[in-house]
Amino acid sequence: MISKTFEWYRIVSPTPSSQAVEARTKAAEELIGEISAQDKDAVFALAQGVACEFNGSSSQAATFEWLLRKLKLKDPAVSEDRSENQLEVRCIAAVTLGELLFRSEPEGLAVLAASGFVSAMTSRPLPKERYLRAMLEELSRLAIDLIERTAEARRKRSTLSQLKVTVADFPSAQQAIQRLQNQIIELEQNAAMDREEISLFWFMATGFSTKKAQLYSSLPVSVAAVHAALDVDRCVIAPAPLNCFEILASIVDSKRNPEECGAIALKDQLAHWSADEWQAVSDSDSMDAQLALKFPVVFPLTWIGNRMREAQSQPNWTECKKMTHLRGEAKLSASAIARQLLSEKITVSIARETIG
Repeated sequence: MISKTFEWYRIVSPTPSSQAVEARTKAAEELIGEISAQDKDAVFALAQGVACEFNGSSSQAATFEWLLRKLKLKDPAVSEDRSENQLEVRCIAAVTLGELLFRSEPEGLAVLAASGFVSAMTSRPLPKERYLRAMLEELSRLAIDLIERTAEARRKRSTLSQLKVTVADFPSAQQAIQRLQNQIIELEQNAAMDREEISLFWFMATGFSTKKAQLYSSLPVSVAAVHAALDVDRCVIAPAPLNCFEILASIVDSKRNPEECGAIALKDQLAHWSADEWQAVSDSDSMDAQLALKFPVVFPLTWIGNRMREAQSQPNWTECKKMTHLRGEAKLSASAIARQLLSEKITVSIARETIG
């Protein structure tokens, strides 16, 4: 965010000049004012570029050029050579993303950006470089805080008052109808929250996968992770609060030996997936699959599901590392895989609601 421009610019220069900080502050202020007019995918491009750097893909190109153009207007000394300005653009993207998250009320593009950034950061280790690490940690806290506030706001129940209607003329009839419609909307919202609570209760109580027609505890743990995440996604109102991720992890690990629940290589976890899992994670021509093709860092497991469905086998891990920044040797527990997949699916739900 703008108040952190000095600290975050240290990823570019350990001792930023006041002129450099001022130029980037002004650029970020203008970028924030223009973000809603950008292509609908700009928030994902920001999230992916900040989380792992801008990689030159076509899905990020327009956003990269927008950031660079605005930055050069304020500081003409910034290089136009992509190989020389990666950190510059990543920094201004981070300041812009942080300000978007900091300023926003719990609705709209900011919530989508927050969810996308959390999804991009969930399964990858933080970098060792201290200034970059500190920047990503601060952004993660901002994103999680906004998601939690949004989740709480969307679960605030309405207290319905008794509807007293006196219809004397046409205007008063219109007012009465509007009040009735508002109460119907509030009743529907309360009912949705009731359904969420009941569904999660039965999910916890039974530990049963309707898709596999088996108890989760009887499935290979990495298979249970997929279907439990998808079942929770079907239960919850987006965005899900953090406690839903804890419920999910407890179901995946329930009634298992500690050895089963430990972290092992991602490629070994995925060795247990079958066509059921490939299709469930990434159905062809779905919004999930389309977003993952454009933003694999934000949707890494969905991207992997795409590749596994297409090839009927594990992905090419060299390509996977390049696209998602996840290695086949990366040590992940099944509950971590479930958390990642739920984060991706919830981000898709918010995208569907926000950008259609």
